[in-house]
Amino acid sequence: MKKILILKTFFHLGLRRILTFYIKHG
Repeated sequence: MKKILILKTFFHLGLRRILTFYIKHG
């Protein structure tokens, strides 16, 4: 259960980072 939560948070952080990167370089 904890592993899934950690994976979800990491995925969200990565997605957010990618989105911000695309917005900055878009």
